[in-house]
Amino acid sequence: MKVKAIERQNSSIKIIDQTKLPSELNYLVLDDYQQVVEAIKTLRVRGAPAIGIAAAYGMAMAIGKFEKYDKRFIDEVAEKFCSSRPTAVNLSRAVDRMKTSCILKLLKTQNQQLS
Repeated sequence: MKVKAIERQNSSIKIIDQTKLPSELNYLVLDDYQQVVEAIKTLRVRGAPAIGIAAAYGMAMAIGKFEKYDKRFIDEVAEKFCSSRPTAVNLSRAVDRMKTSCILKLLKTQNQQLS
């Protein structure tokens, strides 16, 4: 049986609830970026790569739910993720990359609207 620690499912992500391991293999489906923040904070997501991937998916979920967003919203979401596990290097790297990507997309959209 192939087990995935984290997987995207449409606009949600599915993670193994690592607090239940090794006695149980339970999955959680997270539909909102705030649920992802909470899962990282409560150690339901463990391991540097999984934490970084969850944060990147969570950032994408946050931005994807809103047609209109601004840099302030991006910064707020990024801060929520970074503060969920302050010492997690992969998390902060993933958040920084997603934040940059989101801001560049925002600027591109704004430039197209001005043209």
